[in-house]
Parts: sequence; C-alpha cells; structure tokens
Amino acid sequence: MLRSDASRFVRSLRSSLSSVQKARVPVSSPRLEGGSGPDWQNALVREQSKLAGGQGPASRGVSSRRSPTPSGLPQIMETLSPLMQPRRWVEAATAWRSSRDSKGVQPTPAVSKKPAGLVPSQFDPSVSSSEAAAACGPAAAVAFARASGKNVSLRQAVDLAQTVGWTAAGGMNGVANQKRLLDKMGIPAQLDSSGDWSKIAKTASAGTPVTISTPGHYFVTDDYDPRTARYHVGASGTAYRGGKEWMTRQEMEGLSGTINGALVMKDKRQWMA
Repeated sequence: MLRSDASRFVRSLRSSLSSVQKARVPVSSPRLEGGSGPDWQNALVREQSKLAGGQGPASRGVSSRRSPTPSGLPQIMETLSPLMQPRRWVEAATAWRSSRDSKGVQPTPAVSKKPAGLVPSQFDPSVSSSEAAAACGPAAAVAFARASGKNVSLRQAVDLAQTVGWTAAGGMNGVANQKRLLDKMGIPAQLDSSGDWSKIAKTASAGTPVTISTPGHYFVTDDYDPRTARYHVGASGTAYRGGKEWMTRQEMEGLSGTINGALVMKDKRQWMA
C-alpha cells in the first residue's frame, strides 16, 4: 500500500513540474496578469516577481521577451529530485515511520547476572519427593564434585550418602557425615568448626566453594559481596523456603539456625587467613 501511494504521488509531482517547465508564458501576459489562468500559474508569477526584486509585472516593466522561467526553479528541481525516484521516496517514508514508532523507547539495560552456580537443584526428578526434602547435603557434595571436575549426579550422591549415615528423615545427620561423603567421592576437604564467617567470606571471595552447615540446611557459597555482606548461595539458597540466590549471614542463620561448621576443598585452596 505504501509503495502504491508513493508511485501516485511521484507521477503527480512529475506532471506538475513538467507543466511548469513547458509553460513559457511571458510574465506580462494579459491572461496571467488578469488572474484568469490557473491558480498555480498566478502563484508562479508572484514568486517570479519576488525573485526579480519588483512588486509585480506591471510595476517592474519586465520585457515579454525575457524567459518566464523563474530563476529559483533549478534549485527547486534540485531539492525535489530525490523524490522523483519512487524507491527512494518509499525508503525515506519507511525510515520516518520506524523513527516515529520507536520514538521515546529506550533500550532495556543489560542486567548483570552471575552464571548458574555449581549447586544442582535438590528437587531433581531422579529423586523422590521425600528424598529431595533432605537432599541438601548430597546436593552440596555434587557442587564440590563439579568444582573438582567430577561428573556426579544427584541420584548418585544420594545413594552414596546413604552409606555414610544419610536418611530421608534426618538428612546427613551431622556435618561429620558430610565430610565422610566427600571422602567417599574422592574429594579431600577440610572441616572447620569455628563458625568464623570472616574465613568463609575470604575463601568464597577467592572463588573457592564453601559448604556452610546449619541445623536445618547446607548452603554452598562460591562468592561474597563485601558491599552488601551477601554470599552467593545460588540453588542452595532458593531451595530453602524464604531463601534467595544472594543471602547475608543473618538471613541464612535466621532461616535454618546458627552455623555449626564449614567445609572447603583442600585441593582448591586452604582457608584464607
């Protein structure tokens, strides 16, 4: 539809300009001076009068032998020449429409988001609902396995955890059993029972995963933001009701109790001083 309208407009414009060039009517023509000609011809005479510096055809005494073509016509033709090409007119109209439609629309700024963490969802389809509710320990073990380059599924971790004291009713039943699970998986880990959050913050800031043991849940952190005092706990945080990907010490202990131990992989990095 837009191209059809453009073509009709250009044909009309060409016809009008062609008539202007072919007119060749003397400025002093009685027919034009009398105003009996078409309106556009009378307008042309007035424009020619302005360009010549006079007030009108009678007052300036322009010879009838002088070319009636106004001196400004070449400039007009030059200005309108791009519109004589239908394709360019359509392109210009399309560009204008796009500019109009997008006016005032600001691009959505990119949101910085930390890539998916090491911790798998403990509600994986491979485990039953009763197992999933107590699978935070095995999920934390899978995170350590991934960090050390091992490919261990949550199902495999749950099965192995049952050999070191894990139950669906009580979970790992103590951080010592969590350490035994890591040993079974061939992941050397260091257990710290001091509850020193400054050590956890420094170790996580260095990119080393740390398992935080509380009475109700195991969190795994792999980063720390000193500006907000929040730890990146990823899926280990969102798995707990009321938890988030980034949580403070107070938020974690407020949900699941005071820290009772922490684990860090020995082959990754020792505790930061």
